[in-house]
Amino acid sequence: MGESFLSIDLGGTYTKYGLIDQEGNVSKTHRIITPKDLSGLLEEVNLMISEYPNSKGIAISAPGAVSHSGVIHGTSAIPYIHGPNIKALIEQSTGKMVSIENDANCAALAESWKGNAQKVQNAIVIVVGTGIGGAFIHQGVVQRGKHLHAGEFGYMLIKHEEQWSSWSELAATSSLRKEVARQKSIPYESIFTGEQIFEMASNGDPECIRAIKQFFYYLAVGIYNIQHMYDPDIILFGGGISAREGFITEIYREYEALTENMHFETIRPKLDTCSFKQHANLVGAVKHFLQSEGN
Repeated sequence: MGESFLSIDLGGTYTKYGLIDQEGNVSKTHRIITPKDLSGLLEEVNLMISEYPNSKGIAISAPGAVSHSGVIHGTSAIPYIHGPNIKALIEQSTGKMVSIENDANCAALAESWKGNAQKVQNAIVIVVGTGIGGAFIHQGVVQRGKHLHAGEFGYMLIKHEEQWSSWSELAATSSLRKEVARQKSIPYESIFTGEQIFEMASNGDPECIRAIKQFFYYLAVGIYNIQHMYDPDIILFGGGISAREGFITEIYREYEALTENMHFETIRPKLDTCSFKQHANLVGAVKHFLQSEGN
């Protein structure tokens, strides 16, 4: 293994980190609950770097509209990262060089570098987590957009029960948990993890079965819109839930049910998971670090 980097993937529920080398090889990954405030995050990053003191630098994948300066604009499930210069704060705290990129852009960078988008010109990457992020790859290059919002598919509006909701509100893992809580009439804060919901569904729990079906239905609705707007070669999925066996099959099932009775021609998209699966953001963050350093 050559030079290695501490790579960190900030998520609304969990934060993953690990050691990634300059060729994109992953080793020693870990997962912690995402800290509740900025001071907690800085403390955790210092603990991480103490585990890997020989890391060349820190590569971070984060939700939101990440500027070159290190300020993260927009909104996400981690409110405290928006506003302060996270890059500068972590550099000051650790003494290490830091790069930060949007999480979905990181997934796209990983896939165009070493993964399932290496041999295509135009691709979409969708990261399903506590919220939904995304990225465009156009002619082999990740697009950021005028306001750093290219690929923010989670903001897409979809009608649900006579009200407009964002795609993130309907088809992210947090929405799956909220729907189970609603059906069971229990507080969201006490609801199960996504993994537990799928396990309960496999054991016949009717509320979990209905919530999962709705979850995949709204994923299919969003994919239908994206496919017909951009018509990419492939749509790739990242995020922890994408590693579930049968994930793509379930999306296709709902997609085909959605389009079955349409009276006009539709396109059946090519869907796959990111080759790096739940590690795509970690690998792409390192690719962004290398690009930032001119490597």
